[in-house]
Amino acid sequence: MKKKPERFCFFVDTENVGMSLPEQLPKHTKIHLYVTTNGQKKIYPEWFSNKKVQIVVMDHAQLRQKNELDMLISADLAMTIDEEKAEKRERTTYILCSKDKGYDPALNMLRKKFPEALIQRSEKSLPDAISDARLSVEKKAEKRSSINTKTPIPASGFAPTVKQLETISDEQAKAMMEQLLGALQKLVSAQPSQKNAENNTECAAVDEVLLPGKDEFLELIKKNPEIMNVYQNSKKYSVFRNKLSSTQKKRLRIQPGQRDRNLWIEFDPYSNQYRLFWSGQFTHCSSKKAEILEFYKQQLSKIST
Repeated sequence: MKKKPERFCFFVDTENVGMSLPEQLPKHTKIHLYVTTNGQKKIYPEWFSNKKVQIVVMDHAQLRQKNELDMLISADLAMTIDEEKAEKRERTTYILCSKDKGYDPALNMLRKKFPEALIQRSEKSLPDAISDARLSVEKKAEKRSSINTKTPIPASGFAPTVKQLETISDEQAKAMMEQLLGALQKLVSAQPSQKNAENNTECAAVDEVLLPGKDEFLELIKKNPEIMNVYQNSKKYSVFRNKLSSTQKKRLRIQPGQRDRNLWIEFDPYSNQYRLFWSGQFTHCSSKKAEILEFYKQQLSKIST
């Protein structure tokens, strides 16, 4: 899933940091401009219709208290953060552009109220504050890139070995290789054939397997009502089996070795016999457990050789 871009939201006290404006508005950025009636004349005309820009024009004649503008900006900042969804707040940096440290207590309160939001104060003009924000994004991207492409640290003892190999002669390297090949040859000859080892394991597994009788078979299919229903409405195993899906048929398989999945045993509760299957084809049947297991072992040995 693609990561959503970081957002920036600037609240600019133009009375404090000036009316300097960027030539272009960057992507994923919103701006709240607080200007006087005289200051609004310096704003680009197209900004008044831009959805990314909110302009608040203040008339000095209406400002009766000294900190009234500060209170207005603080309240607007708080309401903006509060109205945005938590997911949006998590990837947004709210920057108040002002040199007035009187905002800091209000910003600290907002940081406690919205810990997922990043709230800052910049003493720079709007263009410089935007430049700093872009730079911080680029540094984060570079850091992530360096982490992803970082060369793995060699395992302990690897680096010295490489250094030694760079300094040895061709004769020494040839002798080391012959020694290594000799050790590998001894190791291989000392171990039994993998195929024979697997056959021995299979035979041991076959000897130890406990085949189910009719009672065990019924207990097994009771766990699957659909199979039980087919069993009760059939009179022959061939009819019963043909009504089952391939997945249901697989649940009836008994595979003592589990190595060759093309060979298995099934129990026929209608005739109390065990049936041996090879690649889906019926091959042997017997009412005796020992006999069907012997057939299984014989077939297994033919497959393994």
